[in-house]
Amino acid sequence: MSLKNNDGELKENEEEYRKIIHNLSDVIIEIDSSGIYTFVNSQYFDLFGYTPEEVIGQKAFNFMHPEDASKITEAMKKAVETGEVQTISCRSRHKKGYYIPICARGSIFLDNDKLKIVGIVRKALNEDKLESKVGYLENLLDDMEDQLKEKTVDFKDSEKRFRHLFETSPYAIIILNFKGKIIECNPATETLFDYNYSDLKGKTLMDLVVLPPESLKIINNTYTELTKGNKVEPIDIQGFRKNGEKVWVRVSSSLIKLYNEILIQVIAQDITDSR
Repeated sequence: MSLKNNDGELKENEEEYRKIIHNLSDVIIEIDSSGIYTFVNSQYFDLFGYTPEEVIGQKAFNFMHPEDASKITEAMKKAVETGEVQTISCRSRHKKGYYIPICARGSIFLDNDKLKIVGIVRKALNEDKLESKVGYLENLLDDMEDQLKEKTVDFKDSEKRFRHLFETSPYAIIILNFKGKIIECNPATETLFDYNYSDLKGKTLMDLVVLPPESLKIINNTYTELTKGNKVEPIDIQGFRKNGEKVWVRVSSSLIKLYNEILIQVIAQDITDSR
C-alpha cells in the first residue's frame, strides 16, 4: 500500500510526511548499521531529557541498560535478517541517571543504499511501578515545560524516511476531508479496524465502524470543534471492528495542511487492553 493523493497518485513531498510524523507523540529514532544515532525527533528530549544534539552521533547502546544489551542486539539482528518489524521491551537511560522502561518497534530500510533502522519508542505501560518516585516526578515537570519542545534540530530528512515512519507507525493515522471521507490511512488503520485499504479509501469512519450512541455524540462534538478551528483534547471512544470485536480507541485529532488544502488528521491508538 502507498500514500496517494486525490487523483490516486503518490505525492512524494517530504514536507507533507514531516507534518504527519511530527504530530505523533512518540519518540522517533534512526540508527545506522554501526549502531550510531543518525536521527531523533524533539520528543526524545521530552522522554529522556537529552536534546537531539546530545544524541546524534552517539552509540545507541550507550543509552541502554547493560542487562538489555543482548536482547536488543538479537532484535536488531533479526530485523536485518528478516526485514520484518521487531518489537522489544527494554530500558533506556534518562539524562538524570535513572532508567525508563520502554517499548520500541522498528524495522530496516535503505537510505541511499545505506542500511538503517528506524524505530518508534514509547513509555512502557508499567513504567510508574518501575521508575523511581523522583524520576517520575521529574518527568511530570518536564512534560509541563512545553516551550522546551521547540529545541529541535533542523534535519534535512528524505521523503523516504517519513513515508517509512508513516507506514510502520503502531498508531492508526487517518487523513480525512471536511466531509469525513478518508483521503489517506496507514497499515495500522487496517489492522485496528479489520478493513483493507481499498475498503477504507473514500469512505467515512461512520460507514465502516459501528459506534454506540455515546461514542457518536463525542465524535460529533469533536468534529464540530475542529471545523471551528478549535484545538481538541484526545478522546476515548468504544466501537466495533469489521469482525464484530469490541475495540476501545484513544483518538487525537487536529487540522493539517496537505495537498494544498486543510484536512483533518486523526491518530488512533488501541487501548482495549487497558480498559
